[in-house]
This record gives sequence, structure tokens and C-alpha cells, in this order.
Amino acid sequence: MIRKCRLNLEAGAKPLILTVGEGMTVGKANAEVAGLTGRIDIMDAEQFIAGNLHKLSAFKVADRRVTLQKLVETDNTIIDEHETGPSLRINIG
Repeated sequence: MIRKCRLNLEAGAKPLILTVGEGMTVGKANAEVAGLTGRIDIMDAEQFIAGNLHKLSAFKVADRRVTLQKLVETDNTIIDEHETGPSLRINIG
């Protein structure tokens, strides 16, 4: 993951790692070891998704399901285009 972040930085992009639980601590430690502290954003995935869902649905409860579906479809398209495997895809049951 850190290697991929370094490649993104070299390409002029700002890497963002979304993770849960202990992943934030591990991600920050790995970024520090790689000398990338402050150059990679590491955020809690649940808070990131919830915040964006509220914002994109204009804070309207009735619009959240449709907004969530669009968000998941967009995310899965990005994964299909840029990742080597489907394990990061989201499936809403």
C-alpha cells in the first residue's frame, strides 16, 4: 500500500488510505517508516463514507439510499479500472 502511495505521489496525486480500526495506526506507522508522514491522508473509512453520504444526499434522509447506490457504483467502477483484483469491490445486499 505504501509503495502504491509513493507511486501516486510521484505522479502528482495526493494518496488517501481509507481503513478501519487498527489500520489507521498501522498505516500511520508505515507512512512514517517510509518517510511519507504528512504526505498521505489516512482516514477512518466509516466516518469518511458517512460524511460524504450525508453531504452528497444534501442531508436528506429520503435521498441517502439512491446516493449510496451511486457512490458504490462509482467506487466499483474505479476499482475495476485501477485495481488488480475484485476484493475491494463493495456489494450492497
